[in-house]
Amino acid sequence: MWGVAAIGGPLGPAQAWATVIDRALFAGWPGLLYMASSIGLGRLALPCFRGAREELAIQAAVGLSLQLSLGHAINGLGGFFPGLAWNVVALAPCAAGLVLLTPTVRAAGKRERSVTGMAAGAVCALPLAIMVVAASQAPGVLWASEFGGFDVLSYHLQLPREWLDLGRLTPVKHNVYSYLPSYFESAFLTLQLWTFAPRTGADGVTGMLADDGWRALACQMLHVWFGGAAAWIVAACARELVSRRDDADARGAVIAGATFLVVPWVVVVGSMAYNELAMAALLAGALLVACDRGVSGLARGAIVGWLVGVACGVKPTALIFGAPAAGLALLWFAPAKTRMQATAWAIVAGGAALAPWMLRNWISCGNPVFPYIHGVFGDAHWVPEQYERFARAHHFDGSWGDRLRLLVFLDPADPAGPRHRGMLHPQWSIFFPLVGLSAIFGLLLRRTHTTMVFLLLALLVQVAAWLTLTHLQSRFLLPLAVTGALMVGVAACGAERAGVRTLVQTALLLAIGFIGVRSLDTFWSERGGQPNQQLGFPPGAFVQRGLRGGDRPPLKPGERLYLLGDSTPFYIPGPLIYHTTWDESPLATAFQSGRVKDGVDPVAVSASLAGRGIEAVMVNPGELARLIDSRWYEPSLTLQDIAAWIRNGTTPSEASGEGMPLIVRPRKVATP
Repeated sequence: MWGVAAIGGPLGPAQAWATVIDRALFAGWPGLLYMASSIGLGRLALPCFRGAREELAIQAAVGLSLQLSLGHAINGLGGFFPGLAWNVVALAPCAAGLVLLTPTVRAAGKRERSVTGMAAGAVCALPLAIMVVAASQAPGVLWASEFGGFDVLSYHLQLPREWLDLGRLTPVKHNVYSYLPSYFESAFLTLQLWTFAPRTGADGVTGMLADDGWRALACQMLHVWFGGAAAWIVAACARELVSRRDDADARGAVIAGATFLVVPWVVVVGSMAYNELAMAALLAGALLVACDRGVSGLARGAIVGWLVGVACGVKPTALIFGAPAAGLALLWFAPAKTRMQATAWAIVAGGAALAPWMLRNWISCGNPVFPYIHGVFGDAHWVPEQYERFARAHHFDGSWGDRLRLLVFLDPADPAGPRHRGMLHPQWSIFFPLVGLSAIFGLLLRRTHTTMVFLLLALLVQVAAWLTLTHLQSRFLLPLAVTGALMVGVAACGAERAGVRTLVQTALLLAIGFIGVRSLDTFWSERGGQPNQQLGFPPGAFVQRGLRGGDRPPLKPGERLYLLGDSTPFYIPGPLIYHTTWDESPLATAFQSGRVKDGVDPVAVSASLAGRGIEAVMVNPGELARLIDSRWYEPSLTLQDIAAWIRNGTTPSEASGEGMPLIVRPRKVATP
């Protein structure tokens, strides 16, 4: 960690290392508390899997799912718990989990002494160090592949901020992503409640932005810890798949966990306040339960379905990437006489896991799965044109030939220039070639042939889901990191002769080491080779400075600001109106009300905005141009019309630094 923290930044090595250690400890403890109490909570379901050979890993996966589900339910009912009562109720699962953790620690101490934990730590040290260093930096300053954490600033962290202010987890019409299940974003809200984040503050700085924003780092650290848990559960699953015969199999399990963790994509998303690694941990848990021979058939089906359901609550794409793979595992490993019953229980349990989300949406807008299947459940508050724009941006319209080419070749039509959108994206490194070689090797060996056939089928199902049901972005292949890592781990244990097995494991470790170096290079390449340039600034510093540096344009105390073009309001405190590009635009509504015979009356447009309480508008011309050119913005608005309104219907304020958005104030109608 010392070396990673010292790369490309103004701080000296000792100061950079001290900064990271301080933030990892100060911001990392809520996430560690979350993980520890979750493992304790898993003991509540122990009768369902007692006797499983990977009992502790299953307990961890089940406990994480219970913590996520309970937190989501409690936060959805936040309005019934006034004041600090909400904090106290939110802490109840944590307290219960910690009480239950003590017998778990005793049992683990007896059961896991043979596991080579030190070896796992050594192999995984580099990716974990990169993730911790990156997670110690303010959200939005790293990772160009994710546009500087656009989604984090738009909804992953922004929505938990809003929910704390609103007093409960609830959908909001200006941010369509609030209608997604949001089980992991709810965990970010839970961390705010556990740490008694202030709900009032000077200049509107509340919640996770208060106290220099250390709680925002805590959310990032929580995702790092989920990544570590995912690697552990992947290792346990690999150990079970190869029957866990000897120490060589234990080393193969370590190789599987390390293979998952070193992938550059895992390192990138794992250090951000995303949700992919929480989904990966639950999907790995579902695969583990499905293949663990110590879990009874009906309990196996119920737990697998529950874990997949909660994984869908974390990230809905688990429905297409995780459910088919877990279902295949259930049919493959469950005893023949219980397969149908186990499958039925899986469907029931998965539906129960998602029922709170569907009920919340149904009460809020009448569509339990909004913004999907509106043809069945109704349009809610959107119009057909909004659904069309949303679907176009989240779907690929090319032919099957185009889809298959993009799986492995560059996309020459990308607006940003030719780039990989599939398996050969630089942030996959040599992961998929390594998986392919492992599959061939495992298929040729008697000991692993059958298991490798299952894993290969699961991987192909996931690839088919990516090709048919997504908009073909490389990050959406992340669930394949679980399946692929298991294939590498199984191949590491396949050879019967000890010498051959040692040689294969050594070669795999060298390949994994190379991928780890590529992860380091990915980090080192950020911000023009200066990834730690902003390490010295806590998130709270950007409330005043903005991510681009320089002071923000001044606003009057309590002035309500409307973001025009920008939908990343995370660092903007105080009264605020914003919307995602898919949601209703206040400006478009104002233009509609301001239409006259010869066009649009700019002063009437401003009056309409003022009627909604908007006192100032922050205009982001570059983002507006990008969204309008891509046909993702409200189609009734053009750059020319917006420019004319700014000239004739507003009073310009100061611009802040080169390239910063402009603040204008709607011109008031003169009174006689």
